[in-house]
Amino acid sequence: MLLDSHHSSPCVSVIVPAYNPPLSAFEETLASLRASTFSDFNLILVDDGSTNPAFQTRLAALPNEWPGVTVLHHAANRGLSAARNTGVQHCDTPYFVQLDADDQLAPTFIEKALWLLATHPQWSFCNSWLEGFGARHYRWEGSFAAGPLFRYENCVSSLAMVRRQSDRSIAGHDEAIRAGAEDWDYWLRMAAHGLWGVTVPEYLLRYRHHAVPTFWANRDDLERQAQFARSLRQRFALLWQRPFPEAAWTRPEQLDDELPFDWPGPSAELPPHVLVLLSDWADAKVALACDHLGASLAREGFGVTWCATDTGARPTDATPPSAAVDSFTWGHFLRPKDRPRFLRYLVERRPVVGVVRLASRASEELLPYLRARFPGLPCHEYPLGAAAFSRAEASAPLTGTWASIFPARAQRVSPPASQLSEILADYDRLIAAQPNLPPWWLADTPWLRRHRSWWYHLKHHVLRPARDRGWQRLTRLVGRSPNELDA
Repeated sequence: MLLDSHHSSPCVSVIVPAYNPPLSAFEETLASLRASTFSDFNLILVDDGSTNPAFQTRLAALPNEWPGVTVLHHAANRGLSAARNTGVQHCDTPYFVQLDADDQLAPTFIEKALWLLATHPQWSFCNSWLEGFGARHYRWEGSFAAGPLFRYENCVSSLAMVRRQSDRSIAGHDEAIRAGAEDWDYWLRMAAHGLWGVTVPEYLLRYRHHAVPTFWANRDDLERQAQFARSLRQRFALLWQRPFPEAAWTRPEQLDDELPFDWPGPSAELPPHVLVLLSDWADAKVALACDHLGASLAREGFGVTWCATDTGARPTDATPPSAAVDSFTWGHFLRPKDRPRFLRYLVERRPVVGVVRLASRASEELLPYLRARFPGLPCHEYPLGAAAFSRAEASAPLTGTWASIFPARAQRVSPPASQLSEILADYDRLIAAQPNLPPWWLADTPWLRRHRSWWYHLKHHVLRPARDRGWQRLTRLVGRSPNELDA
């Protein structure tokens, strides 16, 4: 029997509101979407009354190069909240991504966020750590794990994947907010309805800073900022009177390899892929082996998908090199019971013509499943001895060329259901004996510990705002800047 085919419509939409964005920045945003490892999404562009003729011309030409794109127009500028709501109203997918017209997504963000939300129905939205670029460069570990801290400050950006049902249950963004910080209101409104989300501990979102930033009164004017914070406390008073929602984590009750979402099937545009299952990016010897293994596979025209199956000491210790674009650290978004079906998804989606194991304990546990689910799929152990790993060993395949080891795509058959069920039951018993540790997205980080301290709260939410508001009042009275007054 042939493997089940998938011919479903996309399950994710990417909603991009735009109002006269710089064309170069807009093109870079589109380029980041084209580079996504999950390409089966609907793109919805909402023109919020743009007046730039060059941008209007670019929008008119976009459907010719991006089939299926939806371009919506507002007759006049109505603000970010209204533009996002318009996009959500016109999308028919269960999930959507909020992306501004000058920001960017890492290639694997959509896949990781989709897997988290599809396998955790108790969560309503998902983002990741953020990297600033452009006029300012930094890395920010802002996270939904901050929970109660959202009462006092917005700990994340607006960039996220959201469950559409949750967005509709709170009627979307507040369109009356036109002066910025509408995303802070949005997250608190979610919390007021008992809805919360999760953050992938990787830098998968890129937020652009312009040399001349847009002025948002609710963010940049300290008096307006304080007024807006007070209005949020009045509007969502119950959040100060009861426990804040949490991203609860539980083990699934049953294990199967059915995919948690519909997808259109294998991509004919992708080259044959090799799936590399490695232990941890933090292992220097493994990282060196991967460097040369990837280079030798690329020389023969193979795509490479990397999976770090054994988590390290901290999320930041397990960061793949920049060259490993199509990479997944399982502990950052997968529970052990989701690993078999994630492997099935990767093998069918890429599609994978061979598997290389590199000092991976978890892959050894999953090897019986791989061989049963995909009979004939070559699975090889890459040699990694105790001695120092040499460049000559790393740059050479096991025997002959990689093409001789991993033949071209072949038609695969499904295994007997009884055999697969027995193997999955064995794997279920194996992981049930392992400790029930929470994943990294609930782990404490230095950023969270610092923001939870009483001194941080006193300094940033009481003393500094009072001082800065005093400076602003004095500046208005004398007509001089704080720097001139200091002088």
